Amino acid sequence: MPGLGWKALTVGLALFVGISGASAQNYRDQAKALCASRYPDSYSLQKLCYDNEMDGMRFVADQAEQSAEYGKMAAHCMTRYKKGDGYQWSLAKLCFENEIDAYKALNP
Repeated sequence: MPGLGWKALTVGLALFVGISGASAQNYRDQAKALCASRYPDSYSLQKLCYDNEMDGMRFVADQAEQSAEYGKMAAHCMTRYKKGDGYQWSLAKLCFENEIDAYKALNP
C-alpha cells in the first residue's frame, strides 16, 4: 500500500471517532455530499445513505483498534474504497466484515 500505512490510517480513524473537531466534521460533510449526489431528489434516501456511511465509519474505527491485524485490514479496505478526499464507508465496512470473517476462518 503506497503512501499511508495502516497505523496512519487508524490514527485518522481515531480522529474521526471524536464527536468534535474539524476532521470529524469534514468526514461527515463528505458523507452528506456523497449521499446528496447519489440521491439528489430524495431526502429520505439521502438520510438512509448518510446513516449507513456513519455506521460504516464507526464500525471501521471501532474494529481497527482491536488489534494490529485488524488495523491492517481496515487500511486495506479504506484504501480500496477511497473516493476523492473521502471514503465510501459503507463499502469499506462490508469489505472489512468480509476480511474479518476470512481471517477468523483461516485462524480458528
